Amino acid sequence: FFQKFGENLTLEVIPNDPENLKEWQGGDIVVYGAPLWHIAIVSDKRRADGVPYIIHNAGPTPREEDYLLKWTSPLIGHFRFPKGD
Repeated sequence: FFQKFGENLTLEVIPNDPENLKEWQGGDIVVYGAPLWHIAIVSDKRRADGVPYIIHNAGPTPREEDYLLKWTSPLIGHFRFPKGD
């Protein structure tokens, strides 16, 4: 679904690199692969080095955390959907 209807974006996250970090916008969808498959939404909140937080539900409740680069599994997808008319 994401590959078919969303814009496929970079998987590279470079802390303190404004050009790279502008590719990571609030509302983007990120997907992590095996062994702990997971999906999250990129937050508009960022660390001091510019890396965004994610909004996800890893139990017991949904939360906003500094986990974009910390999730156990590799990042395998980064998508954005065009704005509606």
